[in-house]
Amino acid sequence: MSKLIIFDLMDTIVVDPFSKLFPSLCGMTMRQLLEVKDPESWILFELGEITEDEYFERFYRRETNLRLDNTRWFKERIFASYEFVEGMERLLEELKRSNYQLWVHSNYPVWFEVVRDRLGLDRFFKGYVLSYEIRARKPDCTAYKRALGRINALPRECTFIDDREANVEAARRFGLSAILFRDVSTLVEDLRLAL
Repeated sequence: MSKLIIFDLMDTIVVDPFSKLFPSLCGMTMRQLLEVKDPESWILFELGEITEDEYFERFYRRETNLRLDNTRWFKERIFASYEFVEGMERLLEELKRSNYQLWVHSNYPVWFEVVRDRLGLDRFFKGYVLSYEIRARKPDCTAYKRALGRINALPRECTFIDDREANVEAARRFGLSAILFRDVSTLVEDLRLAL
């Protein structure tokens, strides 16, 4: 029986502000934002290949001539929005009480530290594997290899939970038991079957 559970972060543990908050902060619909936003800047920021300042500089496609003028205000709104997915805090408490070893493996930039502090994640998690530290993103096989190296575990010893099908399928190919996250009540049932 696996006593080690690896969670994705955004839209699994924490509500991701991108889809709801980013468009309103930019004064656009999501469709409009996706048309003008640089498609690579966030990925590079998650990988630690560009700094926060460079991310904001490259937020929009160069040819649009758009700029984020008040990045401090933008960041403050994003950071203030971080909250647990409904029911997740209670589930984490229960898993911790049941002596499961909990880890986070996330594609997220240095802003993770704000999430960690704001939500007190150290109450639950033994450790964290972040894309900006390991320089690899799920579903790349390298990300799973480096994550398990840091956790010091074999794939068969772990249960992996993520809200993205591609990440779950890649984890399964790597030998992990993996669960697609939909909501907390469904996850509770899935964990009963998996553990």
